[in-house]
Amino acid sequence: MRGEIRLEGKAIDSRHCATLRGNTLCYIPQGVGSLNPLLTVGTQLKRSLHLSGRHTCALALEQQIKHYHLQHDILLKYPRQLSGGMAKRILACNAALGGARYILADEITAWLDEPLAFQLLHQLRDLAAQGAGVLWVTHDLSLAARFADRIVALSHGQISDDMVVNELKDGGGSAALRRQWLALPEHQRLFSDEEMPVQAGGV
Repeated sequence: MRGEIRLEGKAIDSRHCATLRGNTLCYIPQGVGSLNPLLTVGTQLKRSLHLSGRHTCALALEQQIKHYHLQHDILLKYPRQLSGGMAKRILACNAALGGARYILADEITAWLDEPLAFQLLHQLRDLAAQGAGVLWVTHDLSLAARFADRIVALSHGQISDDMVVNELKDGGGSAALRRQWLALPEHQRLFSDEEMPVQAGGV
């Protein structure tokens, strides 16, 4: 398969990637194993800031940690001491600290329970509201419809759908995407109104 990656109208390749990492492009990986197991959280966040060319005081770093609903002492911990949810939030916090203009978030809600997933996605929405472009990769169509502005669906490596979320909610999309949408639990009914069983007595 061949192709090219274009950013702001310009083609980019491996030679240019190093100059774009951090303050232009940021990747939030799916796996929390991307955190360095030999460095504390605080050291890793400060290192990312340095690589992106940004500097911040200890107070600003603590405020950012607090924004992601984490305690100050997490800066002294190692990745092995974090829960999966904490590690995911650290990865998202890392992206925000670098001030990247474009963020690729890969399955960031994987393995998270619903409250933590919602919390993390609201924080991504905050970054978008501040002007960042966010490309979020997910298999969860229900969450995508709730939090994304636009949905691009892939089928066999090709783009099959590209629409604003309201188009999907209003009945748009390819047949395959419609089947996925209508198969979501929130769209299922076990009985029609006529078939609903009625039990004698109170409920």
